[in-house]
Amino acid sequence: MRCVQALPEEISQLQELQTLLLFINDLPKLPEALCQLTELRCLWVGKNRLRALPRHFGQLVNLDWGHRYTSSALDDNPLIHPPLEICRMGPQAIDRYMTSLHGGDTADRHKDDSRSRTNSRKDGKAEMIRDNGT
Repeated sequence: MRCVQALPEEISQLQELQTLLLFINDLPKLPEALCQLTELRCLWVGKNRLRALPRHFGQLVNLDWGHRYTSSALDDNPLIHPPLEICRMGPQAIDRYMTSLHGGDTADRHKDDSRSRTNSRKDGKAEMIRDNGT
């Protein structure tokens, strides 16, 4: 029985959510708020009516794509943006596709094109590491 037809924007409040199983439903879209669930490791949304993924879906970098694509199943959706072939390559490929689709406008997602992160050194001090996405 296909019951779920929409997800509320409030789903973003589930910050510790790691698994979300929504396969075999009637979802025509996923809310952009889903992209705020940065702890999400497993997302099954196969066999829905999804034609596009949220613009910032590539932010879900903790999804276990790797050799176990089934951890993030998107199959059996009429996906156009991005195509299923891109989705199967993982979050980084989805992010690149969405960035090119939206004219490279990712200012609302990244303050700087090069990403920064903090790394603890052996002497206990933190250092900033620049990652240019390469």
